Amino acid sequence: MIVPTVSRYMTHNPYSIGSRELLSDAHALMQAHRIHHLPVVDDDLLVGIISGDDLARDVTGDRISDAMTRDVASVSAGARLDEVIALMSAGRFGSVVITGEHGVEGIFTLSDALRAFAEILSS
Repeated sequence: MIVPTVSRYMTHNPYSIGSRELLSDAHALMQAHRIHHLPVVDDDLLVGIISGDDLARDVTGDRISDAMTRDVASVSAGARLDEVIALMSAGRFGSVVITGEHGVEGIFTLSDALRAFAEILSS
């Protein structure tokens, strides 16, 4: 069996937010687009990620930088799907950011993993 790469199932060109933006901005963006993870990007560099869980925590401060996770799981678009899912499982990550020479290229979430699983099982 040929294992596909994560690029086949990732969300391309995901919404992102800057670390100096307000937490309320992240909340509004997530609600408007029905998403749960936002890569945090400053000057085209990935500096963190913020999730709905991060927004639900009791945070001191009102900026993204006050609540974001700085240690971001990231891979290239050519990473094998099974390796990315194993990384997510081992680290208990809800998402992995896909990076490349142009910065953030995508995001792969648990929803994407379930969609991939369903497609693979049905073929």
